[in-house]
Amino acid sequence: LESVTMILLKLTGLLSLLSIYTLLPNAIAVEVQRQDVGSDDGVRKRDGLDTSKIYPQHSTRTLNSPKGSISLTTLTLDENLNDGNVWLIEFYAPWCGHCQAFANSYEAVAHKVHSNPSPKTKQGRVAKINGDEERATASRFNIIGYPSFFVVDGWSVYEYKGSRTVDALVNYVQGGYKEDSPLPIWSSPMGPIGMIQASMFWVSAKFLTLFDTLQKNYGLSPTLAAMCFAGAGIVLGLFTMIFVAVMLSVKVKEE
Repeated sequence: LESVTMILLKLTGLLSLLSIYTLLPNAIAVEVQRQDVGSDDGVRKRDGLDTSKIYPQHSTRTLNSPKGSISLTTLTLDENLNDGNVWLIEFYAPWCGHCQAFANSYEAVAHKVHSNPSPKTKQGRVAKINGDEERATASRFNIIGYPSFFVVDGWSVYEYKGSRTVDALVNYVQGGYKEDSPLPIWSSPMGPIGMIQASMFWVSAKFLTLFDTLQKNYGLSPTLAAMCFAGAGIVLGLFTMIFVAVMLSVKVKEE
């Protein structure tokens, strides 16, 4: 029983370190994103570049009848992808020359898809994600270059590798993607690993919300709020260890 307890203790410590390693980068990304959304001018800037002039900002939620492309973030991606539509998503970076050159054309793609839905397929939605800021989502989609395009239809994800033209992208999201094979489930952003990444980010966001609540509603300092989190984690880990140890001891006595 003592050896089992030591194993559980080591396992709990390992899981705690793994959680910190996984959640901390996501938590930092969430906080940066929230500060950016809460800015007075609503303009995203990086290294002095006003990217709103290149990529006009749109609502982060799906619109009933959008015209231009819809800007998505890591926090709003999955809630929109679950709306039953087919999504064409561009990953771009403000410093990418190819992205800047194609920006107006991509808005033309959005206007065509949103204004002229195909009667043979699901409603199309055209979105874009700033991969330079939404690095958690860029990692989930395994982005290695900009711009990158994907079509998401339910749980199936298709990577677009055709020519970068308005008509080609419109045809692809309006049914052309069905001629390609979807990404393998083990590497798909909507597969088990991808959904685990999304869940971890969701947990990170909830932790940050609770952290803010402890500070704003209860007047705790950041240090004290962090100590509360650490204490809760230790208590939960000990409770889990004790529960497992008791269950194992009961089983041994029965045998």
